[in-house]
Amino acid sequence: MTSAADGGTSADGPPAWLPLASEESVEWQGGPRIQTIIPSVVVGLTLVLGGLGALWYTATETGSAVLAALGVLAILGGVVLPIWSLLRVKHTEYVVTDRHLYRKSGVLGRRVTTVGYGTVQNVSYSQGITGTLFDHGTVAFDTAGGTGTELAFSNVDDPSTVQQLVERRRTRYGGGDGFGGATGASGDGSVPGTTEQWAAVREEVVALRRAVERRRG
Repeated sequence: MTSAADGGTSADGPPAWLPLASEESVEWQGGPRIQTIIPSVVVGLTLVLGGLGALWYTATETGSAVLAALGVLAILGGVVLPIWSLLRVKHTEYVVTDRHLYRKSGVLGRRVTTVGYGTVQNVSYSQGITGTLFDHGTVAFDTAGGTGTELAFSNVDDPSTVQQLVERRRTRYGGGDGFGGATGASGDGSVPGTTEQWAAVREEVVALRRAVERRRG
């Protein structure tokens, strides 16, 4: 199995940090590509070279103690920056199951974001120039009641495959009208959307009404 830091892999057993619900199964898991730390490596190398240059100048010329201190700080920053970037990549994981989307992040701590398919309004992916050349990109998920993208899988391999997988699951859970309900008449008299989605709509309406009342007052 490809490691999470390599950008993605097919379905396998759940990671240790993710206790799944009964009968919930993993369909895809991955993480950011390791190549995403290259900019940090370039910046770090530049800082290290600049710091060494400052120390060399201080040792051979009449340099100040301040310049020497700045050189030491530059070297430390140049070493720490790529290491920190690598740790962030290694500690970021994405999981797609048949019920939810999960994102785990955090180096010193752990933060797990969970989104159910019933709340996903839109699934999209984007690729920059290098992403188009090497087939990696970011998959974004817009959720009901949110203010935009609530969850994203950044810098994953083959983002179109992940987007299509989640879109199929979203449709299966009743997506299509922005509230999780299927498009068109269902013919069974049922109300589209889930209880959580309508609760989110109610909260938005209440907040809007309070804002209008405050402005009137």
